[in-house]
Amino acid sequence: MIREVKDILEEVVKNRVPDVTVVRSAADESHAIMAREWPLVALITNPGTFDGSEARTVRYHDEADGTYKQRYVRGYRVLPILVRCWASGEDEADAVFSRIIPAIPSQWNYDDFTGSVEIGAEEHSDHTGNVGKLYLSVAEVRFSVAAAREAEVIPSFTQVEPEGGEIAPIA
Repeated sequence: MIREVKDILEEVVKNRVPDVTVVRSAADESHAIMAREWPLVALITNPGTFDGSEARTVRYHDEADGTYKQRYVRGYRVLPILVRCWASGEDEADAVFSRIIPAIPSQWNYDDFTGSVEIGAEEHSDHTGNVGKLYLSVAEVRFSVAAAREAEVIPSFTQVEPEGGEIAPIA
């Protein structure tokens, strides 16, 4: 799930700001900062949550093979990714940040489920007193989606036929 989420965000960033450097880990972020690769967008995984309050079984018809299947949904995974925009000044950081934020989708698909994408807290480095004029804008983007087991074919149901009492599968 982490790779898929970062792929979505990286595509948004590259489409909106083609000349930006994009990194996908804190270690790579540190190296890019030291190399002064501005503007820089780092996609950093933040601790997530799990909500099991809506555990349920989902049943559906698989049109690909014509069978009825079910999946047990354990709950919802919520994975926050920090989108960290680094630039040499406030105006440049804000310009990059402001191009990326509106392009982040509100929904995504993972493991045959549609999940939501929410933009959470936003933070800027005004308060840090940065002497080197390096500026940081951060948004927490939360991806949530169902966590489900693999699909199982639902066993055929049977019923008694009205004529002759024979048992036949229900289609």
